[in-house]
Amino acid sequence: MPELLYRAGFTVDVITCSDLMRHSRFVERVDRVSSQPTLIQLAAERSHDNYDWIIPTEDGLLHAITHSDLPLHDKLSLLPVVSESNFEHLHSKIGLSKLFLEAGIKTPPFRIAANSEEAREAAEELGYPVLLKVDASGGGCGVHECRGDEDLRLIPDVVWKRPVLLQKKLNGAVLDLSALFLRTELIHFSYSTMDKVVSNRFGPSSLRTYRPLCRVEQLVFDEIRALGEALGADGFCNICCIDADDGSGRWFVEADMRPNVWIDTPHYLGEELAVRIAGAFRKGEKLQLPHEALPELLPDRQIPYFLRLSPLELLLNRYSVWRYVPTEDLTILLRVLFRRMRKYRARQFLRDTLNYWTRQNPNTS
Repeated sequence: MPELLYRAGFTVDVITCSDLMRHSRFVERVDRVSSQPTLIQLAAERSHDNYDWIIPTEDGLLHAITHSDLPLHDKLSLLPVVSESNFEHLHSKIGLSKLFLEAGIKTPPFRIAANSEEAREAAEELGYPVLLKVDASGGGCGVHECRGDEDLRLIPDVVWKRPVLLQKKLNGAVLDLSALFLRTELIHFSYSTMDKVVSNRFGPSSLRTYRPLCRVEQLVFDEIRALGEALGADGFCNICCIDADDGSGRWFVEADMRPNVWIDTPHYLGEELAVRIAGAFRKGEKLQLPHEALPELLPDRQIPYFLRLSPLELLLNRYSVWRYVPTEDLTILLRVLFRRMRKYRARQFLRDTLNYWTRQNPNTS
């Protein structure tokens, strides 16, 4: 993020609970704080210093700001939405599904359940399989696929402490359409298919196939614009949808109001987000449907995220990953990689080696 914002012409200050940003050559000032409440209070004070843009970068931080004791004016200066009426969907899967339904945004059929009995009734009404989702979670944690009553009975008791979302499971390709909105106007978005995930089957992606925007149909642009308006979006938005196998189109399941680690990846396709950000702030430019490029010269491109590959895959340059390792902030890159390698044990290395060899030789017993 700091490097992207620097390229867009910003002077970047950071408030953080980590020391890592002290080593970024694209950050002018770093305030290291000891806790999230202290971070929020300091950010609210700094919001009065005529900053052009304040960007919260974590889901939990959005939730904490929304439910803090800050005055409404300070909350709106920190949160990536335009009004208090948009707070309900921040860090809430239930709130987001309700908003989609009310706004006419296609989202899978869903129900809300307060306990296991209500969940069973809701699942039978929706029809198995369903996805049971904890209201506030990230990285695929708190998502359970249920194919029958037996799966529901296996859900841990701790899940029922708060209402949960049950959503009809749709078959289809998982797409990321993450975007940037300013005052609900669409400034940028990217189109990619999630090819591989980590941690769990609903976890964050490590490999994606990106499609240049000049080959994305007008309807997708219209859907993203309508979504931004419904969200009251005023910042980065991590958007996920299912492109259904039955031909019924895209069904939206996620719209987290924060940037993700893939945010600057489209520059490998010649789509410079930094240029679009600069144009939006300086000239009020919005994203237009591209016509100038020749689609036959711009094929899809598969791109990995280097920190979500194993160290072995990094060493072997799996998916040509070295080409996509960001080296602009070299000090931070080396520190992050060093921390990762310190946690990597010999047993894990042998396991990864075996798994990799098995994938390359699938017919060998």
